[in-house]
Amino acid sequence: MHAEKLCHKWLADVFPEMHKVRRLALGAVVSGVLRRGRLTVTALGRSIRSTAKVKHNIKRADRLCSNSHLQRESAEIYARMSEQIVGEAPIILIDWSDIDARREFFLLRAAVAVKGRSLTLYEEVHTKKTREKRCTHNQFLRNLKNILPTHCKPIIVTDAGFRTPWFHEVVRLGWDYIGRVRNREMMRRSINTEWIGAKSLYEQATAKAKLFTNTALTQSNPICCSLVLFKGKPKGRKRLTKMKRAARNNTSLKNSARAREPWLLATSLHHSSPKSIVRAYSTRMQIEESFRDLKCPRTGMSLYHNGTYKLERMKVLLLIGSIATNFAWLLGALARKMNAHKQFQANTTFSQSVLSNVFIAAQLFRCSKIKIPWILFKKQIYLTNSNYNYTI
Repeated sequence: MHAEKLCHKWLADVFPEMHKVRRLALGAVVSGVLRRGRLTVTALGRSIRSTAKVKHNIKRADRLCSNSHLQRESAEIYARMSEQIVGEAPIILIDWSDIDARREFFLLRAAVAVKGRSLTLYEEVHTKKTREKRCTHNQFLRNLKNILPTHCKPIIVTDAGFRTPWFHEVVRLGWDYIGRVRNREMMRRSINTEWIGAKSLYEQATAKAKLFTNTALTQSNPICCSLVLFKGKPKGRKRLTKMKRAARNNTSLKNSARAREPWLLATSLHHSSPKSIVRAYSTRMQIEESFRDLKCPRTGMSLYHNGTYKLERMKVLLLIGSIATNFAWLLGALARKMNAHKQFQANTTFSQSVLSNVFIAAQLFRCSKIKIPWILFKKQIYLTNSNYNYTI
C-alpha cells in the first residue's frame, strides 16, 4: 500500500466517527505536509494531490483550518493518538515555545520521549495573557490526564521554568516528576537545618550523580523531594558567527551559562538511582528538537512563515502537524525495519542511523514504488506502544 493510501487508512482506523469528507480533507493535508514539508495554509493547499485547480485546493485547506467540528474534535484526536504510542509508565516532556515570528501565540506541549524524537500527545496554544500562568499549567495537566489512558502513570520531565506549584499539582494527580532547579531557589537538607541557596550545591557536582534525600525546596511553598546533582563533560559546542567566531550576543551568552551549570534535579522518585534520574532528564532535549522541526524554515515545517492571526486556526495547524509527525515516525520506523531507508541515503553507512524516521517517511510519500503492508504497520503501532515504558 502506498504511503498516502496508508495514511488515509490509518486515519479511518483511528478516527472512525469523524465525518468521511472531513477525514478525507484531513488526510489530504497531512499527506501534503509530509510531501512538501510546509505547515502554512497556502502550502497545504498547493501540496494536495487532486484534479481540482490549485486555487480550489487552497480554499479546501483554508476551510479545514476554520472547521468548527474539527476544532471541537481535537481533544479526542489527541486522545486516540496517545492510545497508540503511550504505555503504562512513559516519560512525558512538557515545555513552552513561541510559534510565530510576531510572538503572539505560544505553544504548551506534552510529548512522549521515544528514540530520536518526541511524539506529541497533547498541546495548547496560548496568548501573552495566559502564558506561563499557574491556572494555565493546572488546567493543562487536568486536560492531559483526560487525554492519557486510565492505566497510564507518567513521569513528567520539565525544565527550570516549572517550579514547586507545578510539582504539587503533578503529585496531586498521582504522577511523578523530574524538574531542573536553577536561579535563586532555596532548599534545606533536613528540618533542623537552615534554608540555603540551591546553587550552593553546585561546587559538589561531579560526573557521578549524587543523591540528596528528604530535602525541602522553596520557603514560600515548600515541597519534600529528592535532589540529584550531576555535571556532565562539556561537549565543546559553540555557536559561530558568519566570521567563524564565537557568538557573543545576549541569547548565546545566556545559553552558554546555562549549559555550563550542573544539573540540579528535583524528583518525586525517591527510590530510583541518581543515574536513572539523569538519564530520564537527558531526554528533555527531544522536545526542543521537535519545536525546531515544527518551526524551522530550512529543515522543518516552516510554521514561522504562517500568517494566521486567529487562535483556533493556529490550533488546527498544530493538530495537522502533530498528526503528520506521529504518523511519519511510525511509518519511518517500519520502513527502517524493512531496510527501505537505504535507498534514500547519500552514503553507504549502515552501521548507524543516518536519516530520521520522519525524513524516511517523507521520502516514501514522494516515491510511488515502495509499498507498505497494512498488517505490518499495525504491528509497528503495537510495538511502539509496548516498547516505550520506563522503569527508573
